[in-house]
Amino acid sequence: MKVRSDIPYLMNMSRLYFVPTVETLRAIVEEFESTESDQRRSYTESFPEKTYEYILAPLLIKDPLYIRDPVSGQVHCYQHPYNGLPTFVSSVHPFHLAWKCMFHVLICEEELRERYSWSTAVCDLLWNLKLSLWSKPPSPIPCPLDALSTDPESFRYQNVRFPMIQRLQSQHEAATISCLEYNWGLDSGEFPFDAHHNFLEVRDDLPSLLAQGDILLIPTDETMSDILEECCESTECRLYTEIFPVREYEYRLEPLSFQRPLYIRDPRSRSVVCYESPHHGLPSFLSSAHPFHVVFFNIITLWNRSNSMRLPRLDFSQMNEIFHLWTRAPPRSFFANSENAVELHRRTIPYDGQGHSSLNIPQAEEDLRYMPYTKAKAIFLWLQQIEMDEYNGGPVTNDIR
Repeated sequence: MKVRSDIPYLMNMSRLYFVPTVETLRAIVEEFESTESDQRRSYTESFPEKTYEYILAPLLIKDPLYIRDPVSGQVHCYQHPYNGLPTFVSSVHPFHLAWKCMFHVLICEEELRERYSWSTAVCDLLWNLKLSLWSKPPSPIPCPLDALSTDPESFRYQNVRFPMIQRLQSQHEAATISCLEYNWGLDSGEFPFDAHHNFLEVRDDLPSLLAQGDILLIPTDETMSDILEECCESTECRLYTEIFPVREYEYRLEPLSFQRPLYIRDPRSRSVVCYESPHHGLPSFLSSAHPFHVVFFNIITLWNRSNSMRLPRLDFSQMNEIFHLWTRAPPRSFFANSENAVELHRRTIPYDGQGHSSLNIPQAEEDLRYMPYTKAKAIFLWLQQIEMDEYNGGPVTNDIR
């Protein structure tokens, strides 16, 4: 910044300082608020190097200030509190001055707000930058999922494929798959068990931890909210891979009961970093496994384990509600074009998807879409014990407690 020889001392001592205009500061704030962390660009791209306009903020100074008119050469004297000061132009970048203003200008905030009309907006915008936008540590760059391991030696070996949803044989498990097919917009009997997006590509030490519920992969908050919104608001069962295309998705790792070190290998430098329990600072991870498959795997895993209480309340609440919506039973017409329609429908929940059960379930418990999580599980277990010939017309016990 080109200034007269006496000005640097006054600036360093917080006697006065040059502040970007309200318009410039607001544009800086809007740039940071509207840009995702993975789309950040160089500040000189968003704010090119050119001449910018600045306000002179009199901080601790009380002495007269002299300003020479650049056209006429006439010198004007301004006495404290310096009303009527013009603005100034400089080629110094506004990011540089805004950063320094956080330390020099805000210490005199109270006095400035009392004297100058521009100060309220300027101080509010500087606080916004200081507290939320420029002071946050950068988020770690997402890593490929195969960069994660519990043993640094495992990086020497090939990845393995771990399925999210497997072919299931028991009665209530097969019924669950039929429900997923219907609610995910698939045809009956066409669940993509072998599709690439039904698998996690991981190091060979992770499948056992995932299967036991020691660790979980959770989609980002944005993805979870989008899934829940789609489930709640959609009036028809659209193909899920059209709504959420097959691609890489971002996940965070929840080490529920895992307390040993985790190792992450940088995909570029190949260096390995160790994260000790409780694993603070872990990056997020990228995987081509579809979030619908991952979420359902998590639900079933938590069902069979006692680790659900270790999840943040919001995560478990969302999974609970998503489960209710994904297990709405299909109508009989869903199986009309199947080669084995009768047998397939025998495996489904005795509920036609329209609010009417084919069994004598009490009215208060008819709507499975909004049943408590434990009650829905009890129904599946109850169905598992029922003989199929009884289900098709014989007497059925209604004790599902």
